[in-house]
Amino acid sequence: MKAVIVAVVIALATSGCVTVSGARGIHQDRNLLTREEFSQLGYRTAYDAVQLLRPFWLISRGPTEYLPSPKDQPQVFVNDMWEGGLDVLQTIRLDGVREIRFLPIGETVMRFGAGYPSGGIHVRIGGN
Repeated sequence: MKAVIVAVVIALATSGCVTVSGARGIHQDRNLLTREEFSQLGYRTAYDAVQLLRPFWLISRGPTEYLPSPKDQPQVFVNDMWEGGLDVLQTIRLDGVREIRFLPIGETVMRFGAGYPSGGIHVRIGGN
């Protein structure tokens, strides 16, 4: 009986540790989109890939001031440089993108400063 309980506890504890994307068997990190994930799907822009594979990245985190502001949405960084709002993703062609990473608010503040209260989306372009 103890062996059955231990087996059930282990199964429950490890069941949510790794996610796999469909039949492709691609490991997913919910805050990372890799070239492996989006290269064979025929998307043209970074926005297309994010919208279809990680749509929750595009959700506004709510107003940070009394009046709505463009920074109520995650901001886009390309190779460690701030580029603007989510519309920037529509201008980035996927053929040169290595990875796209969602940065939670705390990580965005630590890397880029306090001016980004809704987090960020960091795009790495170039290299292998």
